Amino acid sequence: MASAAPVLAAYFADSDYGQVVGAAPSGLRWGAWLDARTAYLLAFDSYMHMAGGMPTATARRKARDDIASFGMRPAVAARLAVQWAAEAGYTVSERPIKRLLRTSTGAAEFIRPPWKRYLFPEELFSELLVRLGIPRRP
Repeated sequence: MASAAPVLAAYFADSDYGQVVGAAPSGLRWGAWLDARTAYLLAFDSYMHMAGGMPTATARRKARDDIASFGMRPAVAARLAVQWAAEAGYTVSERPIKRLLRTSTGAAEFIRPPWKRYLFPEELFSELLVRLGIPRRP
């Protein structure tokens, strides 16, 4: 199905991390992680606990490859997200988007001090929408 407007989609894995993808009629496409650090640590942990286990170096490499195969680096994704927003009719700044895409939710922390607030990737996505210029709905 084709659209004459830019589209944005997000996927969340049990509120631990997320992935966001943007596409525009011009053919522009971008994708990023919402908390790549947690996604990496969970992928690494999965490889380490597969049946029979896996050498640590191999698990690290595979987890790194998994992360790199989907999401762009925050700087690249932010630049393309600004272009995506322009196609959607919004003028936005790259720096706040890049900063948000570098944010860690804290899900990767094994010991969390009680005074530190856990940030959900769904909250990052809501803030990303704002930073892309998409108006909040009441």
